[in-house]
Order: sequence, then C-alpha cells, then structure tokens
Amino acid sequence: MKNPKRFSTEVTDEELAAGIKDEYGVVYSADGKRLLHLNYLCNALESYDIKQGTKVICDYAFWGSIELQQVTIPDSVSIIGDNAFGGCILLKQIVLPESVESIGQSVFKNCKSLKKLCLPKSLNKIGRFPFCGCKNLKLTSDSSRYIVTDGLLIDNKEQRLNSFVGNAKDVEIPKSICAIGEGAFYECKSLQHITLPDSISEIGFAPFYKCRNVDLKSESSRFIVQDNMLIDKQNKLLIAYTGKDKNIVIPDSITAIGDGAFSYRKSLQHINIPKTITTIGKEAFSWCNALRQITIPDSVTTFGERVFCGCESLRRIIIPDSVTSIGSNALLNCESLQQIIIPQGATEKFKKMLPEDLWNKLIEN
Repeated sequence: MKNPKRFSTEVTDEELAAGIKDEYGVVYSADGKRLLHLNYLCNALESYDIKQGTKVICDYAFWGSIELQQVTIPDSVSIIGDNAFGGCILLKQIVLPESVESIGQSVFKNCKSLKKLCLPKSLNKIGRFPFCGCKNLKLTSDSSRYIVTDGLLIDNKEQRLNSFVGNAKDVEIPKSICAIGEGAFYECKSLQHITLPDSISEIGFAPFYKCRNVDLKSESSRFIVQDNMLIDKQNKLLIAYTGKDKNIVIPDSITAIGDGAFSYRKSLQHINIPKTITTIGKEAFSWCNALRQITIPDSVTTFGERVFCGCESLRRIIIPDSVTSIGSNALLNCESLQQIIIPQGATEKFKKMLPEDLWNKLIEN
C-alpha cells in the first residue's frame, strides 16, 4: 500500500528544511521521491531535467519560473500537483510521459508560450482549469478517459466538460455532455457565443469566470438564461452573469448567488438584490470595478470569501442584522470604501466578522 504522505503533493516548511537541494536550486524530499520546490533565487533557470526516480512533482514546484522554457519529466513521475508549472510564461516544451496518472488544478495556468501538449494514455485524473490562459496551446490526447475535440477537454467516463482550450469565438458543446465542470471556460476572453444542450444536468461554479461578454443560450429546461443570467431553476441559484449591463435586477425567484457569479463584470454599476436571497457565494462580485454602492437585503445570512474583493469604486455598503457570517477578505482592496452601514447596536457583532482596519468605517444606522 502506498504511503499517502510519500505521494502527497502538499509541501510543509519542515519538509523543505529537511530537503536536498541540487546544483540548480531545485529541492527534493530527503528520499528523492518528491520534487518539492524550485528556489526563488534560481528563477533564471531556462531548462531542467527532473531526476529519474522522482514520483511526485509537488504543488507550486516551478510556479512563476518566468525564464523556464523546457522541462524533461522522467517516466518515474506519476503525480503532478496543483499549479506545478503555473505562470511559466516562456515554457515551450514539455512531454507528459506514460507514467503520469494525475495532474492537478491550474497545473499549466498562464503558460502562454506552450504550443502543444499530449495527454498520456495513463492519465486518469485532471484538476480544475488545468490550461487556463494557455492561449496558443494545441491540446491532444492519447487517453481513453480524457478526450479532446475542437478544444474541448472532455472526461469521457463522466461525460463532463472539464475545460476549453483555444481562441474560438463560437463553441458547440456536444449533446452527449451531461456536466460542465468548475471554471470550464475560465478566462476564455475570445469566447462570444455558446449554447448549452438539453443534456446538461450539472454545472459547476464560475463556468465563465473572467470571460468578457458571452452571448449565452440554453436548450435546457433546468438551466435557463434570463437577461444574460444563467440560472439553475431547480436550485434557484444564479450561476453566472455573462453580459455587460450597467444596471441589473436579479429575479425574485432566486435564493442564492453562486461563487464568482458577477466576477470581473467591470461595467456593473448598480445591482438590485431581492429579499429572496439568503446566500451570496465567494467572489460573487469580486473586481466589479464600477460598482459604487450595494444594499444587502435582510434575508441574507452569509457572505462568501472575497465577495467584494477589488471593487475599487465601492463607497458604501449596507449590511443587515440578519448576516451572521462574512468570509475572509470580503472587502479587500475596496480602496474607495467609506461607509459600512449596520443596524443600531451591532458594532461589536460586526467587529467579530470584519478585520480591524475596517472598524472605523462601521456606522450604525
């Protein structure tokens, strides 16, 4: 039986301290089975051959290595962790050997110079948005589980659309697809038109995160599009907004705003949230640069993490007493924020939910 720790992609400070550093500044675990980390002082490394016998390339191992152009992975590697090569903007050449069984989320995020990659036959697990920001990548696959068709990476076993890779303006989702994965069209800025087939029974959170303006249509009776809002009628959930309106009215049939639903909607200035809403997901309004004021109805109980993060024009927010949980960094980088209006006598309650640097903005009304 495999030792779970020995094959973990997570790295602790203790492991780094006990690791063995090679002549290039790459740190391996003491037993040589896991590649832990590339020392940040060695970011000028342009080419690297991973040592034979390595089983795991850990999370963030080469993350942000901006000079790295070529990596050779030996046929001993079976697991590649989250963000392992994320931000390697000059990475041009890499081959995944037949030994690789699993690659993590965002594993090649923003590898803008990567032009071709073939998924090996052995691959049986892929994390979320593995190739987001890979604008020039031609992806192919020898795997029977993960197939690639017209830039769509599909889990053939679950009939799930994992992600889209390419610069196409129009995308046709096969009618055999049952599910769209989390962040499936993450940062597909060229995407303009897409139709959801009637076969779709599941959509993960933030499917169009960081997309610009998508003309979205749906043939599904469960997942409908209303005023550029993608809505799960069964769960009364607003999944995503894909338009560019300045003013938005959320229908009162909705009870929850999903994670990242309005993220990066830079034209959004005003939004009317109905009293049917009880939950606002994480990053729901993050980086809505033009949003100036928002009133949370007294039906809402929960804010997610970073819900208004980066709303640099937000000056005033009204929060009712019904709110009992505010996620971390909910108002981070809200540079214009002047007032957080709360009910009479609620200052101590909200001090427990907000960081100290926002306490001077709390105003009882």
